[in-house]
Amino acid sequence: MSCEECPLEAPGELAAEALIEVLSRCDDCPALAGNTAAGRLTAALLEAGRLLRRQRKELRQLESTRDEMLVEAQTFESQLSVLQRLHRASSEELEAQLDVVRQQRDEIRRLSTPLLEVGEGVLVLPVIGGLDGERAQDMTYALLMRVHASKIRKVIIDITGVAATDPEAVERMAHMLGSARLLGAQVLVTGISPGL
Repeated sequence: MSCEECPLEAPGELAAEALIEVLSRCDDCPALAGNTAAGRLTAALLEAGRLLRRQRKELRQLESTRDEMLVEAQTFESQLSVLQRLHRASSEELEAQLDVVRQQRDEIRRLSTPLLEVGEGVLVLPVIGGLDGERAQDMTYALLMRVHASKIRKVIIDITGVAATDPEAVERMAHMLGSARLLGAQVLVTGISPGL
């Protein structure tokens, strides 16, 4: 492109960016040709302009990336907040359910060891269902507490309804019988089958 008026010789001043823009279109300018000071200076100025444009483009890309990352961070923060609320709510709900389960387990334990006073100083303990070590331990505790508190003289343990036992349960039952005797109660076991 040939300029009507050379920006290098124009009396007015152009802003640096405007000058670079005009000079970048001057392909066949005689003032810029050769190894003159103006040519070298203009070439350096054009290179600086290209570098400036490239850096501005990179800056815009970085700003765009930063903006996208800020949006993602806000989204993640929002999601994290929701997840924390859900976690808190589910933890509270789970804790409430665990309390119900504990209460039910305690009630089942209480009901699985029915201690029936059938006469003055006579207590019956019917054992029904499976018998494991933990249940035998619970029965022992309940029986001994009742024998001690109520001055029970006779204990009848009916194991007719026992479905299955393990060796630990049999051992604990024997311990229960001996402990009740030590507290002064006469113990009678009924319903013993050959399988036990």
